[in-house]
Amino acid sequence: MFLRVFPASDAVRHELFERIVQRADAHDGAFSRNWVVEASGNPLLAFRIGSKIAGGEALTIAAAELRDLPDLLPLGTLYSRVTRHLWTELIADYEDENPDKRGAVA
Repeated sequence: MFLRVFPASDAVRHELFERIVQRADAHDGAFSRNWVVEASGNPLLAFRIGSKIAGGEALTIAAAELRDLPDLLPLGTLYSRVTRHLWTELIADYEDENPDKRGAVA
């Protein structure tokens, strides 16, 4: 909703991209090339992301391609799908870093 209501800003674009890249690095094995292409909503990325590329590298390439589009929505959608895909791992990481908050986020 945020991406539909407020105008795209370079700061938001940068933040979304950086968070996707961080998740690509931290959770490299969680992504297949096909998942990344599907999550990007852009089937043409299948041509940009070679068949031998997978994992975090595929996700980083997709994020870079979407970051350069004039519309911020595709990058925001990819961010949302990555977060949903990794949700249980992200919660576990958060709780490991904040033991006093264990069970607070569901």
